[in-house]
Amino acid sequence: MTFRNSFRLNDQSNTFLQQKTVEELVPNAGGGIDTVRSVRFFNGFTQTDLDWQTSLEIPAAFGRGTWNLTPSIQFVNTDGGSAFWVRSTLSGGRWVNQSKRPQFSLSASPTIFGFFRGFGPIARIRHQLSPTLSWSLAPAGTVSDDFLAATGRFRADFIGAQPQNIVSLGLQQNIEVKLRAPADSEPDAGRKVKALTIGTDPIAYDFIRLRTIRQRSANPSQISALQGLTSDRWGVTLRSDFLPGFDFGTRWSLFQGSTVSDTAVFKPFREEVRMSLQLDRQTGVIDWLIRKLGGAPFTPAASNLTAADSMQLRNRENQGMFGTPISQQNQIRPAYSVIPSGQGWRLSLNYTENRQRPPVGTNFLLVDVEARCAFLRQLDPIGFQNCIASNGNLPGFDNNANQIGLGSPIFVNPPLRTMAVQTSFNLTPKWAASWSTSYDIGRGQFAAQQVSLQRELHDWRLSMNFTQAPNGNFLFSFFVALKASPDIRLPYDQQTFRRPDTAR
Repeated sequence: MTFRNSFRLNDQSNTFLQQKTVEELVPNAGGGIDTVRSVRFFNGFTQTDLDWQTSLEIPAAFGRGTWNLTPSIQFVNTDGGSAFWVRSTLSGGRWVNQSKRPQFSLSASPTIFGFFRGFGPIARIRHQLSPTLSWSLAPAGTVSDDFLAATGRFRADFIGAQPQNIVSLGLQQNIEVKLRAPADSEPDAGRKVKALTIGTDPIAYDFIRLRTIRQRSANPSQISALQGLTSDRWGVTLRSDFLPGFDFGTRWSLFQGSTVSDTAVFKPFREEVRMSLQLDRQTGVIDWLIRKLGGAPFTPAASNLTAADSMQLRNRENQGMFGTPISQQNQIRPAYSVIPSGQGWRLSLNYTENRQRPPVGTNFLLVDVEARCAFLRQLDPIGFQNCIASNGNLPGFDNNANQIGLGSPIFVNPPLRTMAVQTSFNLTPKWAASWSTSYDIGRGQFAAQQVSLQRELHDWRLSMNFTQAPNGNFLFSFFVALKASPDIRLPYDQQTFRRPDTAR
């Protein structure tokens, strides 16, 4: 038995002008009171969330090793999208809270196998299904008008306090193949490979939500059964060990509007597509192809990487080619990465597509990318071009993230489709080179070109780096650094622009 308690405190504040849609009570001509929605502007906005979650879980109480049934009891917030206590500018700085309600859940996570005959070099195929099923019940809760007002929502279209009868399903699949063993080996000695791994996001369905929406509708027969879905997004990922560096993922927005409102419309919209492929001389498919063509087997040289170098490469792979903030990439010594020597060639391809669902109504603003990046034009011209290439999506400059609470305008960014390329190779056992760039498919132009040359000098490393922006600005960096302590170096830099704070 596991008992959990957790607390979370989040405090946000900004000082710029922020727009909110609020409800106000206005006297009418008949002597009554009407509720009218209006737009108000606040010179700065503050919101503090204090949340408390508690649950009691009995791990794998029934069917251990088969169905893995797990019952649990949680005391959840009635409005699951908000914290338990909230104070904001809309509440006048007063703390307001919602109610808790018990939620009874039962989940099952079986693993199902299917075996099939192989063909060609494949001896056998195993298909593994790992579904995650859960069923949860919760009684009706209460959310006060003051709490809804503090979070920027309205009673008329709020259905988050209704009882819940939710069924959810998640699914992971693995297709594993066993390769045939050589003739002089044991029959069962063949290598096992995960040919395809398919991951899908869980999706949840609330039967009471569907009934509530139909009761509120003037034409219940026209309400689709899909309105019972409570998951606002769904995605799928694909991976394969035949191409260890291959990764594909896509994500869809399922509803136009919030799922806690009865005005949400089921209308799938693809928001994201990403694909990456990393190949090198030691990749299994490449090595097999070269052997078939009569090439000699490849024996990598001893690695030239220190522990700090390995960590830098891992961080660079996790962040992506332009994952480092531009303010850090384009200082006097840019954040160039070390090139592994003696390891053969490497190639990394990354395709990303991001777009935002077109909003409905008038409470949205279209983002001008050039105006958003304009502050970098004189300060850092190369950073300005990278900002344009990334559609203005700079770390810390997300307009939607800077808006606090609900009811603010939605900032709509233009769609972005980019193809990033990064390659490195050895010229000699001691010399290595790399080249990287990205291509904006929507605008039809390349981003900055980065070329690096590296020479191993026993305990030292020489690096020459050249960066050119699309507008012609360039930066050249030359330095010799001690491998054990890269901060000990002899640098030389030249660039075609000058920072305002260095002007004489």
